[in-house]
Amino acid sequence: AQHTSSAMHVAQWLEVQPEVAKVLYPPLPRCAGHASSKRAFHTEYAGSLMGVEFHPHITMQQVEALVDCTKLFGIGYSWGGYESLILPVSLKKSRTINPHQWQNSMMRLYVGLESPQDLVLDLDNAFNALRLCTA
Repeated sequence: AQHTSSAMHVAQWLEVQPEVAKVLYPPLPRCAGHASSKRAFHTEYAGSLMGVEFHPHITMQQVEALVDCTKLFGIGYSWGGYESLILPVSLKKSRTINPHQWQNSMMRLYVGLESPQDLVLDLDNAFNALRLCTA
C-alpha cells in the first residue's frame, strides 16, 4: 500500500510537468489503461512501476541527463525492491508492434519506500536542470 500511495503522489506530480506528454500508470484516471486496471486490480495495491513519455522536443540525451541529476533514485532494472529506481528508455528501437506509437523519449520509474515528498523534490531538481539545458 505504501508503494502505491507514494507512486500516485509522484505520478500526479509528473503529470503536470510541461515536458511530460503522458504518465503510464494505470491507477491515474487519465491513463489509457485505467478502466481495465480498475476492473482487474484493487487500486490501493497497484504497485509503483510507471513509464513517463516526454514530448517530442525532449531528446534521449536530455532524459539521460535528467536521470543522472537525480540523487535518491538508483539507476537499475530490479523492479520490486524497497528503493526507488529510474531508467531512461527508448522503445522505438525495441518495439516491433506499433513502432510509430513509441517514438518519444521515455523513462521508467519504480517508486520505493523513500518519502514521496523527497522523491518529488529530487525529480523537481532534475527537471529544473533539464529546463536549464533546453533554455
